Amino acid sequence: VDPYAGKHFQVKYTENGNIAVYDEDGNPDTTYGDITTMEDKTEGYRTTEIIKEKNSLDEIQANEKQSRYAYTGNGVDAVAIADNGAFPEGTTMVVTPLTGDRLAEVETLLENNVGQFNTMAFYDITFTDADGKEVEPVFGDVDVTIQPEVGLDTKGIELKNLKLIHLIDDGDPESTVKTVSLVTGSIAAEEKDGEEKLTQTKITSNSFSVFGLIDPKDSTLGNNYLLTAN
Repeated sequence: VDPYAGKHFQVKYTENGNIAVYDEDGNPDTTYGDITTMEDKTEGYRTTEIIKEKNSLDEIQANEKQSRYAYTGNGVDAVAIADNGAFPEGTTMVVTPLTGDRLAEVETLLENNVGQFNTMAFYDITFTDADGKEVEPVFGDVDVTIQPEVGLDTKGIELKNLKLIHLIDDGDPESTVKTVSLVTGSIAAEEKDGEEKLTQTKITSNSFSVFGLIDPKDSTLGNNYLLTAN
């Protein structure tokens, strides 16, 4: 959060299973701040906001300092908004819902990393330059709004339990361990014929690959913490 160079710190589990702040060498240093469990206060510190209804993608337009990227295909419509210069000229976006063997592979990787969870949806978001090379934003966050052409069955999962996660590829094709992090975003659902359908997922991130919308269930991603650092 500090735009200027400062000390790095780590947030990790202690030997007795609590969460604490450590310095960049792995030594406990309480002067950096404090961490408290949220438990009953999770609603006030949600990363995944629930909105009443989906947006009109036609109304999601870039201002003079932004660029707009649109995609239709693979059963979804999507729009991304990024700062000018974040991507090279000629960049395009592709959003691919994960299904079949690829979905099963990602679910297994995630389960091995964080534990049990329920899947709502997984999307691979890719930006490609004019030469067909995958690119990441050079700076700034990018907002990606995804709407399935057919609303997704919520499978009885309570919306308040859903969290957006990012599976970050470590670049090693032989590796089975991926970094899993929570990301900020929102979801929208509407009821049709007595059934609740997920109609929109919005993701805010500064890097892209596979994103998931899951109910953490018995995984470590179900924990909520408030970090106060000085």
